[in-house]
Amino acid sequence: MSDSFDADLYHIQNIRWNEEFSAVPGLANLEDRFGFNSNYLLISALFSFRFLFGEAVYTLQSLLFLLIMLWVVYNIIASKKNVPYLLLLFFLIIILMGGETFLDNSSTDSVSLLCIFYYISKTALKPAWLHRQPLLAILLPITMVTYKLSSIIFCLICLYVLYYLVKQKRYKVIGFTVVFSFLLMSFWFTRNVIVSGYLIYPLNQIDLFNVDWKVPQAVAVLQQTHIYNFARFMFFRYYDFDMVMQDLNGTRIEQLYRLFNVFIHLLIVLSPLWFIYSYFKGMRIHRGVYQIYLVSVLSIIFGLITAPDFRFINGFVFGCSFLILYTIVVSLPIGFSLSLGARRILLAAFALVFAFVVFKEKRLLVSYTYDNHKEQFFSFIYKPMPFARKMEVDIVYDARKVGNLTIYTTREVNGRTYDFLPSTNPMGLPEYPFEGYKIQHIETIDSRGETLQDGFKTKPMFVDSLNRNIEIYKDQYIRFYKQAQPYPL
Repeated sequence: MSDSFDADLYHIQNIRWNEEFSAVPGLANLEDRFGFNSNYLLISALFSFRFLFGEAVYTLQSLLFLLIMLWVVYNIIASKKNVPYLLLLFFLIIILMGGETFLDNSSTDSVSLLCIFYYISKTALKPAWLHRQPLLAILLPITMVTYKLSSIIFCLICLYVLYYLVKQKRYKVIGFTVVFSFLLMSFWFTRNVIVSGYLIYPLNQIDLFNVDWKVPQAVAVLQQTHIYNFARFMFFRYYDFDMVMQDLNGTRIEQLYRLFNVFIHLLIVLSPLWFIYSYFKGMRIHRGVYQIYLVSVLSIIFGLITAPDFRFINGFVFGCSFLILYTIVVSLPIGFSLSLGARRILLAAFALVFAFVVFKEKRLLVSYTYDNHKEQFFSFIYKPMPFARKMEVDIVYDARKVGNLTIYTTREVNGRTYDFLPSTNPMGLPEYPFEGYKIQHIETIDSRGETLQDGFKTKPMFVDSLNRNIEIYKDQYIRFYKQAQPYPL
């Protein structure tokens, strides 16, 4: 499995909790990021196959990428208008260049990117599918909200699909879709409340429940502050002159990915001019294309305002830029079908590029494993490769009493816990200042019963203390971040 900080920090342990327990009341007190409660991590627990291999595998994103790739290749071969699908295949290769390390781990960003990119590109190519497959057209955006909250604005496309269903008087379909969507969101909301005490964590502004396991308001406020400021840091860092020059002087893949991203960002900024031009020229663009373009742009704007990290909005960025390029290409007086020979040559070339991008990242890891862990190397033929960083050093855990339970704290320098259960980072308030890692110290937490399933709560004296000093903790965090990075907050 590729190295990923968030995966090592809390994703894979969250999956482990989902494998072995039902929803644990107040689990977010132990590690507040568990309160995000991404349904992707819940579904990943069903397909970890730990019972089969001894180690968990995280292959859902790779499988999703492969299925989208096969859909594109099939249409290149079978479709009479195959040039747009070649463009789509090029986009997939670019996505792979920027995210090959996230396709074999538990990243919640990649699955959202792939699903949203598929949705937008499919609508650009065949907008009528929104009418022919209304269940998928409505349920996929709603499901994405339970995977990644940053995709919430994308649900506006559901209104367009529902409007069409009302016009067609397809009331049974409307009824089923609304009920299923309501149940899906209700189950997610319920699990949110059980895990964190909030309907949606970390939105403490929606505070409807008074349960003993609720995460302190100060923790939710600090997590909101961190999400926003870290995202701004990543945004400015991406366009920092030194970072741009580093990519342009890097490998060919880094150069291509950087130049392509600059191109599509400019394309999206200038795209309103193109659509205004196409409208006054009377170009035939399906209403569904206009709708998905508008919703995608609104989603990008919403992301840039609330958490401007491209990880959260790249699905909209790549999808919207493909849609724009597609509408430009189809307006040109050129043919859209290549000969079978030309298609075979291009597919072979794409296959070589695909293989190079995938194995470039794995080559160093495989070489390191062979040189330093020969006794394990050949077992990876039939079992998963463990976490890249965990292979380099043995992680030590210390036992700590939390009420009636024993919890282990990691000694890993950045607080990584991997999938060791139950464990957490020993840092946190009020013992240590919040600097973007653990918010709440383990001494502030108590058990709610005799078993892990009974859950956790914050000791009342610390709830009052943390909430009373929210502004002090926020000021400390902001001062730390201003000293730690050169970009404006």
